[in-house]
Amino acid sequence: MATSSNVYLSPSQPLVFHVPDISFETATATSKLLQKNHENHHIFFNQSGFHNHIAHHLLTFFALNGTPTELERAWVDNASYQRQLVPLDSHVVSQLHDQNVYEAYLGREEEVLREFILKGNKRADDMLVRMFDGILHPLIHLGFGVEFEQPAIIAEALALAAVHDDWDAARLIESETIAKANDLDRRPDATIHSTSFCSRVYVTERNLEEKTAEMINAVVYFTSAAQSPKHQVKFDFFNIHAVNLSIFFSAFLQQSWLPVSSKIRLLEWKIRMDLTIYASPRPPRLQFDEITGYQHKQDTSWNTIFERVRRIRDDGHASKFVRALANGEHVCRKYEHKPGFIVKGDMWKAIANMFIESIDGSPDYIRGGGWSRVPVRKHSGL
Repeated sequence: MATSSNVYLSPSQPLVFHVPDISFETATATSKLLQKNHENHHIFFNQSGFHNHIAHHLLTFFALNGTPTELERAWVDNASYQRQLVPLDSHVVSQLHDQNVYEAYLGREEEVLREFILKGNKRADDMLVRMFDGILHPLIHLGFGVEFEQPAIIAEALALAAVHDDWDAARLIESETIAKANDLDRRPDATIHSTSFCSRVYVTERNLEEKTAEMINAVVYFTSAAQSPKHQVKFDFFNIHAVNLSIFFSAFLQQSWLPVSSKIRLLEWKIRMDLTIYASPRPPRLQFDEITGYQHKQDTSWNTIFERVRRIRDDGHASKFVRALANGEHVCRKYEHKPGFIVKGDMWKAIANMFIESIDGSPDYIRGGGWSRVPVRKHSGL
């Protein structure tokens, strides 16, 4: 069974989105490789704080029913440059916790999350803001642990958050405070429109599910439509993390142990971070016709798309993005008739093909809004 020190995946693992009929061989291979990563590798692969993505990569391949051969290749491609874990200093560890507290929480990861991440006091908020640092990686890691029901991955996520900065704390807490002061149920619209964009974010229990879908649709739209008509299609490396995280908010909705108030707060913070990501370093001009007019090179069935993305030799960013798109199509379908749900119908698969074909060639992504290294389109007259 899965524990705080042991990774175990079942072929029948209940997931937000997965390919049907995951094989026993795939589950076994994934569990084995995840355990090796958990026991041997540092969460950062260099001294600059670049993240170890092996767990994300393997779990996504598992959900997409990757073969043992594909899983092994993903491991080989990324294990070679990882930092090895350093030996624990038992004396230091003994000073970090009360033995009684440790034993009380051992094997009760849901209580740990409620107490140390979601409680809403100063200590928990200090950890929560760190979850949103590092281009959202700690929260992405936590999402994998929650969705795949792996306490060991949740433990890694907590450790990862603890060693990130709290630079976003002031903005997240301040915008939340302003939003509460300007509660939409109690204040006129004029008051709301006088605040910053981030503080206008407002989710209720009644619209939580719809707002989750709206968030997914919005991040996919601004990430996909942020194109330069002069240049070949490329996706912004920082923007894709907002999409890759989005799928786990579908998972959070399904957790009965997670208080509704926590689900609302997490979603509001996610939307505020999305707005920040979109606006930094400057809001791109969105090109909707890049999505609707895209001429993909191959068959658009999801099965073909999943096969294509599993062949990509990267650290897992591509497969995470595609799985998040497939989930988005499912989640947003019931709201497509509503204003604000711009991505709909076959656009989801069109974006998946755009994305896969965009990383076939250098550079694979744009970073910081810079298009100078991206080739100009052959037909461009600009």
